[in-house]
Amino acid sequence: MPIIRKEAKLFKHNVFHLDGPGVTRHIDAILTLPNLQAINWAQGYGINEPIMQWLPLIKKIQEAGKSVIVDLKMHELDEFINKVGPTGIMLWIPAEPSEQKDILERVSQW
Repeated sequence: MPIIRKEAKLFKHNVFHLDGPGVTRHIDAILTLPNLQAINWAQGYGINEPIMQWLPLIKKIQEAGKSVIVDLKMHELDEFINKVGPTGIMLWIPAEPSEQKDILERVSQW
């Protein structure tokens, strides 16, 4: 943390890439970084992939006043929208070009 804290002070805007469940034990310390605007949450694959199991973490980041970049699948979008407020959420959804209009319409109503 001392090195990360020193690096974060050098910039006005920081996004921390939180890569995988093992790193989540450090979230409280990471959220205290100076000039931290967002967390890029990468939950991993397999048993870690369903985004809904990470809602407490996502909401904790939001409650700390930080934005969070969330990877989710198309089939998770509606449930995610129903359970998480849009404040500070940036979505990354792999989709075909033909699906993008539908995604944008669903998200715009959020």
